[in-house]
Amino acid sequence: MLETLRTSAARTARRSALGLIGILTLTVGLGFLTAALWIFLVTIADSLTAAVVVGSAYVGIGLILLALATARNAEPRMHVRPERPMTTRMDVLVGIAVAFLEGLGAGLGSRPRHSGRKRPDEV
Repeated sequence: MLETLRTSAARTARRSALGLIGILTLTVGLGFLTAALWIFLVTIADSLTAAVVVGSAYVGIGLILLALATARNAEPRMHVRPERPMTTRMDVLVGIAVAFLEGLGAGLGSRPRHSGRKRPDEV
């Protein structure tokens, strides 16, 4: 059990480290892309227009992410199975025997009953 816990902790630490490095790399890449967009926009328009376009893009992306984060259906629902009582071999055998006896009783009950008397047409 302790080994499983260590393995799980190591796996979680590895995922966390890779996630952190990924977020840092994306942030640096986003900075370079913003700078490239700024340079491009300044060449075709003035710096005020470039600032408005870049700022609007960031505000728009931020609002979309906020809307996704606050949506009520954003949380995944956990499907919980109802707990079943543990069954033993004896429980299974008793269930089979009860089912057999109920079936036998139903079969015997559906037979025509003979009272020992002869029918009137058999005289």
